[in-house]
Amino acid sequence: MSGTSVIKRLTFASTTLGRDWRYIVLAPTDDTKRYPVIYLLHGNYGSPDDFIDAGALQQTVDRLIAAGDMPPVVIAMPDGASSWYLDHETTRMETALVSEFIPRIEATEPVANSPASRFIGGISMGGYGSLRQALKRPEMFAGVALMSPAIYADLPHAGSSAWSGRPFCVAAPSGELTFEPALWRREAYPSLMGDYIARGKFPRFYIESGAQDEFGIAEEARHLYDCLRDRGQSARFGLRDGTHDWPTWKQALGVALPFLLACSSTTAEAPVA
Repeated sequence: MSGTSVIKRLTFASTTLGRDWRYIVLAPTDDTKRYPVIYLLHGNYGSPDDFIDAGALQQTVDRLIAAGDMPPVVIAMPDGASSWYLDHETTRMETALVSEFIPRIEATEPVANSPASRFIGGISMGGYGSLRQALKRPEMFAGVALMSPAIYADLPHAGSSAWSGRPFCVAAPSGELTFEPALWRREAYPSLMGDYIARGKFPRFYIESGAQDEFGIAEEARHLYDCLRDRGQSARFGLRDGTHDWPTWKQALGVALPFLLACSSTTAEAPVA
């Protein structure tokens, strides 16, 4: 425990995934009130522990709250493995996130269960997953934070781990996996943009990347920003000195989290009934 927040490492039996599902919650020590909630998604080959260990999330949150830069908040971090937060033949992570994880957090943690107080964000693969959730279900979230998001509008950068991502590969009889461009393009955000705009409900976007990102994400992040702005969407874009690594994301969290909570119309705490 540090400052005014506590880290909870938890597990529950997921019917959708068919296994125990691990997650971490960072929450205020005072659980007699209701708070905004941020769903924070980790990157490929990572885990929710990365936010705590490499990202210094607890220290950042406690510092920002103590300085008055943002209100108290619950941050929920599921273990997304290397799923890209998608449904495919070996896992149903997208369905589990929406139908099990979010309802569980909002039933068991002291959060205000309303779209005005609900946010989503992530790094790299987690940025990819957060963007898809926001575009497919914009009525659920008031704001979205994408930090070095692996959101290539066409095919991934040659060095990206997306080329071996199970949702984007087909398996030969031998079991060998081969990247299938059509699978990537089917799930990429340009395929979702038309329906998103038609729904008429738009969360605010925070988008940033390290200027020296070695996987071409700075250019892709700028492209998404331009795409949103061209359609009249509220978005903030920034580059910071850094690459595709935790020193960059640790700094990004200190800006992205206050941005998200400033999007909320219900950041004031209310007593739990």
